[in-house]
Amino acid sequence: MITKKNLFTNDYVDLLSPETFEFLNLLIGQLGYNREDYNDPEVKKEVLNLIKIILDLDIITVHKWMDDLTLLSEHMTTDEIVKKIDRLWMKSIEYPDFYKIALFGPKDWYKNKLEKMGFTPTTNWKTFVATKIGDLEKWIEYNRPK
Repeated sequence: MITKKNLFTNDYVDLLSPETFEFLNLLIGQLGYNREDYNDPEVKKEVLNLIKIILDLDIITVHKWMDDLTLLSEHMTTDEIVKKIDRLWMKSIEYPDFYKIALFGPKDWYKNKLEKMGFTPTTNWKTFVATKIGDLEKWIEYNRPK
């Protein structure tokens, strides 16, 4: 299981790229799982745990809830967001069903700060972190809005 501590290691730092995922199925793929794993309760638990960690870091947001286009994630707590995803991630979920849950994206502050440092969609994230940022966890703590 990914924890906040090991999320910043070289094995998982790609999950913190602002270009990592827009939909949950892409995150599942980033974790090394495939379509056959969508209904595995352990995979779901791992993904929900990871979403909670990344939301708590304040580097991603839910841009759009596909079941309720008027609902804004800014008015929801991390736990409420995770519970909603858990509820919408129904049993027997298939590939296209993930497009009916939520659209994710980087928080503006995160994307803008990284772009000012020279990050682009074609930049190698691991190299960028190693050469331009160093300790990503400390960088996020220092730069995120208080």
